[in-house]
Amino acid sequence: MKIFVVEEDPFCLQMYRGYIQLLGYTDIRLFSDFESMMVEIDEEPDVVFLNKETCGQQGLDIVRKIKKHNQQIYVVYICGFEDSESAMSALKYGAFDYIIKGHLEMESFHNILNKIREINNYLDNKGPVNYRLLFSR
Repeated sequence: MKIFVVEEDPFCLQMYRGYIQLLGYTDIRLFSDFESMMVEIDEEPDVVFLNKETCGQQGLDIVRKIKKHNQQIYVVYICGFEDSESAMSALKYGAFDYIIKGHLEMESFHNILNKIREINNYLDNKGPVNYRLLFSR
């Protein structure tokens, strides 16, 4: 999978890359802002991890822009410290899932990437997906 990560904090950006690489993914592009990521969006990433704080007030609009470009891109919204209201709004705007920064952050990356891989494998092998079966585990 081709993975884009948008995060303004250089430490977090490198930490996310390292963890995603530990999970076995190698095609990872890092961006410190939304604008530079959108310049590269034609490379058709499979997943975009998008930090809310990096995007500021326009975070939900950015989710919509990515989904408008390609509905098949899985957008994962990263929020700080139990910002569940923003996370739920991101889901309404087309995000696949969200991550709350904190002690379970890396486990969330692992779980979400596994879910995406399962969905893609199912779609590749079976055609249209029955999402209830996939998410009932």
